[in-house]
Amino acid sequence: MITLDQVLLLQEKVETAVEKIVSLEAKIQQLTSDNDAWREKCSELTKALTEKTELISNLQITQSKIESGILSALNRLDAVENSVLSGNEENSSSESPEFLEDTTASENTASGAEETVVVPNPSANNSNNSDTDNFDIF
Repeated sequence: MITLDQVLLLQEKVETAVEKIVSLEAKIQQLTSDNDAWREKCSELTKALTEKTELISNLQITQSKIESGILSALNRLDAVENSVLSGNEENSSSESPEFLEDTTASENTASGAEETVVVPNPSANNSNNSDTDNFDIF
C-alpha cells in the first residue's frame, strides 16, 4: 500500500515539475519574443542592404556615365586641339619666311599631340616696316 510519505514525496516532485514547466514556459515566451525582435531586425537590415545595393548600382551607372562623358569631352578636346595644331601648321607654312616654326612635344603623352610655337626669325627682320613690331599670335 502507498504510505503518506510516498504521497507527500510525489506531491513535492509534481510541484517541482510544475514550477519547472512554468519557468520553461516563461523562458520560451522570452525566447520567442527575442526571436521575433531578431527576425524584425534581420528584416530591417535586409531591406537596408537591398536599398544600399540599389544605391551602389545606381552610383556605378552614374559613375560610368560621368566617365564616358569625361572621355568624350577629352576626345573632343583632343580633336579640337589637333585641328587647331594642323591649322597652325597650314597657316605657318603659307606665311612669309620671316617666321620660323618650332615644334615641341606636349606634356600630354596620352594624346600624342604636338605644340607648335611660331617665333620671329631675326634674320628676316631686315626691313624697316613697323608692322613687324606688332605680332598677332592668334
